[in-house]
Amino acid sequence: MADETVSVLHVIVDLEVGGAERALVNLVTSEKDPGIRHHVMCLRIGGAFSDQVRDSGVPLIVAGGEGLRAAPHWIGSIRRQIRTLQPDIVHGWMYYANLFCFAALRFPWPIGVDRYPKLVWGIRCSDMDMDRYPPNLRRAIRLGALCSRGVDSIIANSFAGLGVHVNAGYASRKFGVIPNGFNADLFRPDSETRSTARIEDFKVGPDDVVALTVARVDPMKDFASLTAAARISKKARFYAAGLGTDALPEQTALKGLGRRSDVARLLNGADILVSSSAYGEGMSNSIGEAMACGIPVVATDVGDAARMLTDGEDHEPAGIVVPRRDPTAIANAVERLAADRSMREAMGKAGRQRILDLYSLSTCHDQYARLYRSLVS
Repeated sequence: MADETVSVLHVIVDLEVGGAERALVNLVTSEKDPGIRHHVMCLRIGGAFSDQVRDSGVPLIVAGGEGLRAAPHWIGSIRRQIRTLQPDIVHGWMYYANLFCFAALRFPWPIGVDRYPKLVWGIRCSDMDMDRYPPNLRRAIRLGALCSRGVDSIIANSFAGLGVHVNAGYASRKFGVIPNGFNADLFRPDSETRSTARIEDFKVGPDDVVALTVARVDPMKDFASLTAAARISKKARFYAAGLGTDALPEQTALKGLGRRSDVARLLNGADILVSSSAYGEGMSNSIGEAMACGIPVVATDVGDAARMLTDGEDHEPAGIVVPRRDPTAIANAVERLAADRSMREAMGKAGRQRILDLYSLSTCHDQYARLYRSLVS
C-alpha cells in the first residue's frame, strides 16, 4: 500500500476562521504528499478559508443547509460523495461532522461501493464548560461516546483532549494524538515586519512592550480575566485580534484590533503573546504561531499549553504558565517578562526551536500520512 495513493474525504461543518478549520486547511494545502489525495466537504457553507483550499487545487464540496434540520440532507450528501469519490478514508472534524460521517457509513443501508472507507474522527478540544453551550452540543458529545466503538480511529490534537474524552466514555483503544503542526516559514521572526506592525498597527514606540492576544471573543477565551489583567499591568500595552474584538469597549485597557488575516505580522510586532483561556483548549494555534515567531508566551494552564511551553528536558521553557481565571497571575507574568528583555529573547528563541523540533507542519503531515496508510494497509 505504501506505493499506492490514499484518498481522503475530510468532512467539516464549515471553513470559517477557527483553530480546527485552520488545522485542516494546513493539512490539505501545505507540503502535499503525492501519495495522499485530499477532498474537503463543508456541510453548511464554505467560509473564509474556502479560497485557500480551492487555490491549492484541493477539491472543495459544499453541501449547503443550516441547522440540525439539514442533518438528513448532510448525511445523504456525505453518502453521495462516498459513492462518487470512493475514498479510502472519511475523516470527520469535530463533533457534529463526526456524527454525520458515522451515520452516513454505519447506518444499515448500502451506499453502493465495493469497499467501505475507514472512518476517522477528529477531536479538537478538552474540558469544555458545557453550561455555556447549547444542549445539542452536549447531546452530540454524549452520542459520540456511544458511537466511538464503531470508529476506526479517533485523533485528538492534544493529550488533554484525549484524557477528557476517554474519561467521558470514548473508546480509549481507538484514540491517538497528533499535535498541530505550524508553518515555520510563514510564522518566523522578521525585524522589518516588526517595525512596520509596531508603527502602523499598534502605534507604539520602540521601548513599549506589546502584549497581544489572538482569539475570538468567546466564553472559552475568558476576555473578562484578560481585560482585568490589562488593567492591573503597568508595564505592557494589551491588544487583542480576532472575531468580535473590534466591539470591545474603547475605554478599556485592552484594545481590540478586529479579525485579522495578517496574524504573522501582528505577532512579529508584539513582545508577548497572552492566552487567557479558561477551559476547552486542546492545542492552541495562537500559542504555537507565537512560538514560531520567536515570541514568549503567557498562557493559562488549559489543554496542552504547559506541554507546549515547558515540558521536556531537551528544550528550555518558551513561556510562563499560570492558573486559569486568575487576572493577577496573568498580569504578574506579563510584568515579569516586560521587565526582562533578555528573558523574552531567551524564551522566544526556545519557543521557535520547540516548533522546529516538535511541532512542524512536516511532522504533523507525516503522522497523518502514517495513520491513513496504516488504516488501509
